[in-house]
Amino acid sequence: MKINRKIKILQMLQKSEVITYQELADALEVSTMTVRRDITELSKENAVIKEHGGVRRLTFKVRTTDEKRLLFPQEKEHIAKLAADLIEPNSVIYLGAGTTILALAKCLKNNHKHIITNSLFTFNWLADNHFDNILLTGGEFVSKSEEFHGEHAERLVKDFFIDYAFLATNGLIDDSLTTFSPFSGRLQTTAMLQSKKVYLLADHSKFGISDSYIFGKANQLDAIISDSGLDNITKQHYQQYTNVIN
Repeated sequence: MKINRKIKILQMLQKSEVITYQELADALEVSTMTVRRDITELSKENAVIKEHGGVRRLTFKVRTTDEKRLLFPQEKEHIAKLAADLIEPNSVIYLGAGTTILALAKCLKNNHKHIITNSLFTFNWLADNHFDNILLTGGEFVSKSEEFHGEHAERLVKDFFIDYAFLATNGLIDDSLTTFSPFSGRLQTTAMLQSKKVYLLADHSKFGISDSYIFGKANQLDAIISDSGLDNITKQHYQQYTNVIN
């Protein structure tokens, strides 16, 4: 299947920075023409860099919050509305860092027990809009993504029984959920373990790419919530691990 070939290509690029079309064709047991088509699609998805005769690993860029806010605003709003509809009143909610999760915050009703977040800009929006019982984890601050992580943040999350955790990712590769650092990943893992229901919010551009650190597996999720831009082949692939809502 195409999705399996694309995943294999990305996995091979984790080990070799540059691979020729012929090397890929031999490894995948397909024609170089098929490989070229797969690489063209991956390039359009900003997952790899096409080169003459082959492909180069894409060095993952950690975008600033302002840069991320400009990406897929309609898709994020769609995902946020789907996620908000899942929440029952009087719940404890964990909101991870990310602009899609900020979109979810803007869809919430002020009828919860607590909202916990490690995202400074999400916390500020909730506070500015007079939400009750909101907690900012504190901890080590990452200015580029405006989020907190580290042992202090993890300890606060461990103090709560969480009903719903909404997490973000920089990319899903095969069944792995990835982010930019072990610190960020460990906090998300902690939130997963403390929560009755765990949802990953990921627009269609996040599928088939990976960042540096694996913080969880798709089968640990109650669902992945995405948008209508997610193609059916990719959706079917991830439905073998968990529910996919789009």
